[in-house]
Amino acid sequence: MSDQQTRPPEPLINASPPAPLPLVSDKPVHGKRRAWPWIVGGLVLLVLLGGCIAAMWLLGDASGVFDSYTEVDSSAFDGVSGSVGLNRVAWAGNGEYAVIQYHRDYTYPSVAVWDRTSGITRTLDGYKVLFVEPNSAVVWLTPVSDEEADMGTSLDGFGDAIDQKPERLLAWRLDDLSKPTDNTPAKWHAWPGSGDAVAYLEINPLKGAGAAVVLFNNKASHGEGVKAELPQTTGTFVPIGWSPSGEYFAIEELLDEAVVSAALDAGKPVPPRYLIVIDAATGKVSATATLPRLTDTAPLALWEGAADRLFWIDTENAPVDYVGIRSMTATGSSGDAFAEFGWHLPGAFPEAGFASPLGSDSDGPLFAVDGDIWRIGLGGCEHLGRFGPRTGQWNPKEGLLGVTVEYAEYPSGSDAWPQAQITDIHGGARRRIWNGPITNRGD
Repeated sequence: MSDQQTRPPEPLINASPPAPLPLVSDKPVHGKRRAWPWIVGGLVLLVLLGGCIAAMWLLGDASGVFDSYTEVDSSAFDGVSGSVGLNRVAWAGNGEYAVIQYHRDYTYPSVAVWDRTSGITRTLDGYKVLFVEPNSAVVWLTPVSDEEADMGTSLDGFGDAIDQKPERLLAWRLDDLSKPTDNTPAKWHAWPGSGDAVAYLEINPLKGAGAAVVLFNNKASHGEGVKAELPQTTGTFVPIGWSPSGEYFAIEELLDEAVVSAALDAGKPVPPRYLIVIDAATGKVSATATLPRLTDTAPLALWEGAADRLFWIDTENAPVDYVGIRSMTATGSSGDAFAEFGWHLPGAFPEAGFASPLGSDSDGPLFAVDGDIWRIGLGGCEHLGRFGPRTGQWNPKEGLLGVTVEYAEYPSGSDAWPQAQITDIHGGARRRIWNGPITNRGD
């Protein structure tokens, strides 16, 4: 990789990072993995970062109840912080590919990619997913050795609020038969909005694996374009994407792994991170909000389906009898959504331990709250059904993608394997698309 360009690139990423990433010669080696030696310290991280592991729930079939019991074995993730060790999923290429991050023997990261058109699944062992481009067929990942997997040398995982500076950052194109490579520009593909503007995200590997720069240009790529004037304290970020009008682009800051580690070692709280909205016409920040400290999911917020307003769930600062919902317009008006809109508290709304965004469509954003599916928008809170997995991703054309851990027997001495499935918006009509390798959990 060579120096980045300042002018927005063509729709296919074609610029390089400001400095080459050092390569490592060590390749993932398959072998017996040892027990985790850092359980105690990791439990502290779990509490501080909100990465507590809860049991999975019953999943529903077309009538609302699935035919197999699923759960997450918390012992599989002892010592894990944030989303490290968690199986996660994402749609890539506008729903053309389902990306599944799973773990062999619970610690060794592997990646499966299901091609919607062909139905074929490809897998890579020994790679940790860092980011998935939702509008392009590209996955950003880094290799992980057996030793790194055993010792848990990094806090960063797929879909969390921490960003690392990987020794080797690779891009994997899913729409051909190529392998992951570092011989690629450090840029995401062009990301068009519903208006006239296109966003371009650039990576600075000296800051981390996440994007560090965002630029805008018109769809004809005429003119010099506009570089977003991000706060000086912003290092890297994960994109939320375009507002419904196409006039604003939202991002969420990521936390530097070294800074988080130093804070934890010193017994101090992790730094805050911020939700940032950018006006694409001027490149200036139009709104910011502080996100909950103890929520490790990123991005956390979603755009409303028809209005330039963001919603996110706050399980940290809300009263104990319900989860909080925060709202912010693209120009800065923010507050508690229940108070702002005069919503009545749904009787079934739980005292949640975990909430994550699922995605949005023209009807509004979807969130998973302890396994339930909720649509939250200007009309209030609507319970749509039971999903099961803690995390997932909604695509209006393809459905709700999720991954669970399945057991042949319960509760002990059984074989376990990850399973990816697609459901409808209510968590029903389940379609299994992939079964992962079986691991014997022992007695």
